[in-house]
Amino acid sequence: GETLTPIDEFTGELEGNGYKIFNFSLTEDAANVGFIRTNKGTINDLSFADFVFDILQSSSGVKYYGVICGTNEGYINNCHTLDSELKINSYINGAGVTGEVGGLVGWNGGEINGCSNNSSIDVSFSATGYFADYITGGRSGIINSYVGGICGWFTPNGIVSECDNYADISVIVESLSGYGYN
Repeated sequence: GETLTPIDEFTGELEGNGYKIFNFSLTEDAANVGFIRTNKGTINDLSFADFVFDILQSSSGVKYYGVICGTNEGYINNCHTLDSELKINSYINGAGVTGEVGGLVGWNGGEINGCSNNSSIDVSFSATGYFADYITGGRSGIINSYVGGICGWFTPNGIVSECDNYADISVIVESLSGYGYN
């Protein structure tokens, strides 16, 4: 039942030895959220269970949300989420927003191997304003929402292999300004 304070950046090796981190909550309004905000190390054989991440996003820009880490530039092997909830609620009164949400990792530029997600993911993004669209020279109030059971988004260098997703995923995206969303 404890409230978790995320680790900002991890660069070492975390050997979970099959242990489980369980019964905790995390409530934040931040851009990069997870048990670890940015992973540049190696995380092995660890499970996360019976937790609730309740994240409010109240500013525009690109945001990354995942249970293990918001951004992954390292290695995650044989890690699992069980019977938990990842809830992201965003209401932006202003410019557009991009949210990358994953059951394990929000943004992946590293490797995720042999992992699974068995938790619910509920995402709601809405925005009222617009921002300058530098490609067309016009205005847009675009909301980009990338949501996945394992990771929300990954780069061409990102690898996801031998992973299973059993999550219930719900996504609501609403542009309150009349502009588009993706």
